[in-house]
Order: sequence, then C-alpha cells, then structure tokens
Amino acid sequence: MFSFHIYNIVIRCFYLLYSFVLLVFVFYIYINNLCFFIFKPLLTIYLSSFIYTNLLDLFYLYIQLILLISFIFLLPYLIYQIINFLTVGIFFSRKRYLIILYFLIFIYIFFLFYLIFSIFPYILLLIYKYTYFFILQLENIISFNL
Repeated sequence: MFSFHIYNIVIRCFYLLYSFVLLVFVFYIYINNLCFFIFKPLLTIYLSSFIYTNLLDLFYLYIQLILLISFIFLLPYLIYQIINFLTVGIFFSRKRYLIILYFLIFIYIFFLFYLIFSIFPYILLLIYKYTYFFILQLENIISFNL
C-alpha cells in the first residue's frame, strides 16, 4: 500500500517535470515576442533599443525570463496535482470542500493573466520613469557642482 503512494508521487512528479520542460521549449520558441510584449512600454516611451554591456546579458535575460514564466504558468498545475494526490486520502464527505480549492486555482489564473497583461507593463513604465527622472536630477547636481 505504501508503494502505491510512492508510485503515485513519482508519476505526478514526472508529469510536472514533463510539463515544465514543454513550457520551457514553447516559451523559448516565442521568446522574442514575449520580450517585446513585456518591454513594449519601455520601448515606446523612452528607449529605442536596449544596450547590452556584456556578451551574455541577453542570453541570461532570455533564460531567466523563460524559467520564471514557465514556473509561473506551472504553479496552477502543481496545485492541481497536489490536490489530486491528497484526494485519495480524504473521506467522501470532505471532498465537497475541494471545490473551494479549485475555485482558488481559477482565481490565481485569472489574477496571473490580469497581472501580466494589465499591471506589469505599467509598473515597469513607472519604475523606468522614476529612475530616468532620478538620473536627470543627479546629472544636474553633478554638472552644477563642477
């Protein structure tokens, strides 16, 4: 009986690993579109292009972005696998409470897409505006003191 649970965990971990690798490959294929979507507010307002000071900066950026977004998109599936593993040991009278957990997964996915498509570009824009204004003030102070 104990070996059944270990086998179940191994199979679920294999599904998670397979899904993560598949997401990494899919996001690797569309990395240019993904980067354009994330950095579009910065490119339209202030910058015309990005400057890379090291040869591998762009490569590291791509890898980190791919891994982060793949993990974010994998989180609902991870929660789903954990819930399905735990449902084997739950009594039938308590399984109706799992609807709340499925609803929370739906809320997470909705919030994730809202965050990525609505709020994240504006946060990047505000951060860039603040740093740009700070750099301008710093340049004025330095030039004034000289």
